[in-house]
Amino acid sequence: MPGEITALGVRAEYIAHRGAAYGCPSVPTDPRRKEMAHKSTQKLVYTSANPLQTKIVAKPLAASDRGDPMRDPSAQYISTDEVARYCGVSLQTVTSWLQKGRLRCIEGGQGPLIKPEDLANFMHQNHLAIPAELMSDQTATTGDKPPRILVVDEDKPTAIAIERVFRNMGLDVMQVNNGFDASVTYIRRKPNLMTLDLKLDGMGGIELIEHLRATQTHKAKILVISNSMPSLMAKAKAAGADAVLAKPFDNDSLRRAVRILLNLE
Repeated sequence: MPGEITALGVRAEYIAHRGAAYGCPSVPTDPRRKEMAHKSTQKLVYTSANPLQTKIVAKPLAASDRGDPMRDPSAQYISTDEVARYCGVSLQTVTSWLQKGRLRCIEGGQGPLIKPEDLANFMHQNHLAIPAELMSDQTATTGDKPPRILVVDEDKPTAIAIERVFRNMGLDVMQVNNGFDASVTYIRRKPNLMTLDLKLDGMGGIELIEHLRATQTHKAKILVISNSMPSLMAKAKAAGADAVLAKPFDNDSLRRAVRILLNLE
């Protein structure tokens, strides 16, 4: 019978080099510990039962053989970009956490990956609000789900700042940056509240309010956050917005407005 063997540790040096940059566990390079190395992306297959006639060819490994988090659909990991979004920080800050060993990670094919439970523990230890999707099933069922907020702002730094305030309030937050994505996300995810800038690409803020109020049975609270003219803010309220908040704003005013709209007082 033709036999096959799996090549272990072929990528050890490469992964060790990448992982060391972030402080992630890497593949051991000691030949005596090759059996502990991650599986390679290929396996070596004997094409003949006769060793004298055999030829070794490369064959892709199945996900079940590899244990590769990027290819194993049962494995759930979070990228560094997602960590930055959850924590409301820059990618450089996340990289610094990894390099200093403050946040655990593993080395994936495209860079460091973090387990959701490790991120949740990190956020808890650093007094950051943990999003509902990072909570374990047991945690999620022990209490009511937090209100879901959709943040819509064309200016991404502003959207991130608003999102950070809401996450620190313990709310479940989504973010989009144009009118079309806002409409689709509103319809699919049905937020409890949507914050909305009136200056948007694709579909203007007032047009979006009119469309959602006219076509959707789900009536989320809408908080307009904009530096538009007072006449446009009034027009937004007439179209169906529940409240308006002028830019620039302070975080206390934002938190107070959201608590009132969601009856969290």
